[in-house]
Amino acid sequence: MFDDYYYNIFAIPPLITAFFVIFITVKMLSVWKRSEAIRFFACFCCSVIVWLSGFSMMYFSYSPELALFWGKVGFLGVSFIPVTALMFVYALTGKKLKTSFLYLSAFAFICFILNWSTDLIYNGVKLHFWGYYPIAGKLYIVFLLMFVVLFTMCSVILFKEAFNYSLPPVQRRRVVYVFSAFTICLLGVVDYIGKYEGIEIYPFGYILIIFFISIISFAIVKYNLLDLKLVLAKTGLYLVLYVILFSIPLLIGLNTGSWEVAAFSAVVFASAGTMVFGTIQEKAENLMLAEQRSYQNILLQAATGMTQRHDLKKLLKMVVHLVKRSVKINFASIYLYDPDTKEYKLVAFRTDKNKNIFKKAASFRAKSPFSDYIKSRRTAFVYEEMPDGIKKNIAFDLRIGLIVPAFVIKEVNGFMILGEKDSRKPYSSDDINIFNILATQTSIAVENCVFMEEFKKAQEKIFFAEKLASIGGLAEGVAHQINNRLNHFSVIAGEMQYELGEFKNRLEPIVSDKNVLHESIKYFQQLSDSLSGNVKRTSAIIKGILNYAKVEAQETQYKEFALNEVVELSVDLLKVKHNIKTAAPVDYAQVGNKTVSGIKSIIMESVYNLIDNAYEAVLEMKDYTSKNNPSEKYEPKITVTLDNGRNSNEITVSDNGIGIKPENLKKVFVPFFTTKSSFKSGTGIGMYVVKRMIEEMHKGSIRAESEYLHGTKVHISLPKGR
Repeated sequence: MFDDYYYNIFAIPPLITAFFVIFITVKMLSVWKRSEAIRFFACFCCSVIVWLSGFSMMYFSYSPELALFWGKVGFLGVSFIPVTALMFVYALTGKKLKTSFLYLSAFAFICFILNWSTDLIYNGVKLHFWGYYPIAGKLYIVFLLMFVVLFTMCSVILFKEAFNYSLPPVQRRRVVYVFSAFTICLLGVVDYIGKYEGIEIYPFGYILIIFFISIISFAIVKYNLLDLKLVLAKTGLYLVLYVILFSIPLLIGLNTGSWEVAAFSAVVFASAGTMVFGTIQEKAENLMLAEQRSYQNILLQAATGMTQRHDLKKLLKMVVHLVKRSVKINFASIYLYDPDTKEYKLVAFRTDKNKNIFKKAASFRAKSPFSDYIKSRRTAFVYEEMPDGIKKNIAFDLRIGLIVPAFVIKEVNGFMILGEKDSRKPYSSDDINIFNILATQTSIAVENCVFMEEFKKAQEKIFFAEKLASIGGLAEGVAHQINNRLNHFSVIAGEMQYELGEFKNRLEPIVSDKNVLHESIKYFQQLSDSLSGNVKRTSAIIKGILNYAKVEAQETQYKEFALNEVVELSVDLLKVKHNIKTAAPVDYAQVGNKTVSGIKSIIMESVYNLIDNAYEAVLEMKDYTSKNNPSEKYEPKITVTLDNGRNSNEITVSDNGIGIKPENLKKVFVPFFTTKSSFKSGTGIGMYVVKRMIEEMHKGSIRAESEYLHGTKVHISLPKGR
């Protein structure tokens, strides 16, 4: 049987190419994602395998009858190549397959049957220097026209899609790759022309099919595609070296007749060609990727020095600014995880577009398909890799190019969302590696910044605790001295009440007859009652101050009490502080007898602080109105309300005072920040202390809302019970 075949060096390259296509097809179907486009491309590859295998055996054949047999076997693959190519293009571009494909498949099969049973397609074979090759029959021109028409249709469809700017850039880049592959493969029509007698052209279509299969398989599987110029340059370089290295052994064999020497020289040239190709390829890449390598070096340098920064806001702003400027993309944004809200919040961004576009994507829930997908990927990935179902849930008005997760140990503490490059070039594998390094360094730097901020807060708490401790010690001494005086005043008040009562009882007839004397005694009784009452209230305040200084004791005083008692006492303190002789402009009628739960002395301190701030705000507004609108009548008003909810009680202190400017509202609870004028006694610590007492000691919350020149509202929410 083997006597019918002989060694032919020209039969080896097509056979090697067939094995290469088999490898690609098996990998495509077993490892890569089986999309419709990949399935049709696998069908195309199977047709190529049958063609190359059949024609390789034809070149090996010693007799014309056997050569014609293998040529007809190879034609089975040739007949289905244009049909499967068109099916693949339709699947790649998302177009629906038409019933005409069934007719095309039937036509291809009919051509194969005609070729197998008649000489209308292949009219025998002819011996050439590369071996036997088919001769075109009478109906071969029909098949050739079908091949040209279908491949032209493929090229036209791909050309239109390549300029469809509504497509995502990666998808458009993929189409451009495939179009370039089809353009290269059109040169393979030479194989068909060589079948006509009188035309002596070596069938080099198998060489083109290597690049055709490689480019398309790379394009439909990979998302982080390289620049098309680089791919074409590598392809062209490899093609030139392939032709040169193959031509030299061929010429040696033809001129000397010693094919053993030719085979040996082919091995030598192939080994040398690998080194030459590697050197030339490296230089070509350095030349063509100069810009890319430049910004990659910038990002690497930034990553190495990033951990030395301790200001979180400045760090993140620097990162987005550096990435956008160096990589030249349309936007760069960073999201960090917020454990309080369980969301990834936008903390820094940079764009040349309208900044309002980020409103829709200001945060992402930690438990969402988008966030879960980022966690599962763990490394940077191109946006087009994300499933369509997840993309639909992202409200982003800009085209996303790359998503870069940032990990600390096993948790994602944030991620970067980067836009497309201004040059419309895709992100390469090198880009992705660089951004993974940048993300890791950024993540470590963020953790360092968070640690430093927490350390500063801890230091502030220690300082504040020491300050409270010193105030507590001082308060005890002062309170002891004041209580001694209060006791003296209390005794005097009691003696006055007793003496007035005795005097009234002994001289009742005289007192009752003399109206003037009766009124005087009544007035003295009122004074003594007022003195006694204020002594008791002042003593309660002293006890409250001592309780505030003694945190451990306060923990046992969590109880329910009437809020109006606290408000009344706060109003009295307000009158004393500001020397108010008339009624203070505080309305707390709505409070009634409603109760709240908490530490009474601390709630009193908080409410008093808010009422005191409100009073100074209305005074400032009164002064502002008299200067700027003297004809307008201004009536100061401070209102205290209490809303009893199911799970919490909300105390609201509102006023129609000067209000707070928008840029200062977020600083209200920052220590040592004050909105009071320089002639006031504001230290900037009051609201900070109130926030600490409400949140840390009551597990409640406090928030402020204000409009400049229209007043302020402060809401304290206290949980019910404990």
